[in-house]
Amino acid sequence: MKGPQVIHQHSVYTCTTPVQEAVAQGFERELEVYGKPECYLQSLAVELEVKRDMIVKLLIDAGLNPIVPEGGYFILADMRDIVNKVDIGGDPKERKDFRFVKWLSRNRKLQGIPPSAFYSPQHGDLGENYIRFCFIKVHVFEPTCRPSHHFSFLSSTSSCFFSSSSSL
Repeated sequence: MKGPQVIHQHSVYTCTTPVQEAVAQGFERELEVYGKPECYLQSLAVELEVKRDMIVKLLIDAGLNPIVPEGGYFILADMRDIVNKVDIGGDPKERKDFRFVKWLSRNRKLQGIPPSAFYSPQHGDLGENYIRFCFIKVHVFEPTCRPSHHFSFLSSTSSCFFSSSSSL
């Protein structure tokens, strides 16, 4: 099984010549319209800033302490205040961020990313007090969706979040 894993690991970071040509043409077009409203690269930044600001507010309202990024579409939030108020259960040998992500997924249908997964085993403790969220998904921020609903369980006024019976 090791052979296919190595092939997969290295092949997902490559692309065929036609795809490379298409990407190059896309960049050339973007350079032509740079500074104009139809420029994707500039409109994306504006769109992401709005989404970032929305998730920052939701995370703060939920009791998490976000680290506000200046770019990208991921955000980290310090989860220590929340984890100290709720029993996330799970295997105590497993890192706290993994246990919290599992708890969120199972109990609140919200998916986060455990940052310690990006660290070597001996340094995973550097990321275990944080949770990572992606905010590029459009459907979460559409007018028909109530984004606060996704994080309402974290609110200090929500008894369901602080219930001691909630565990993995």
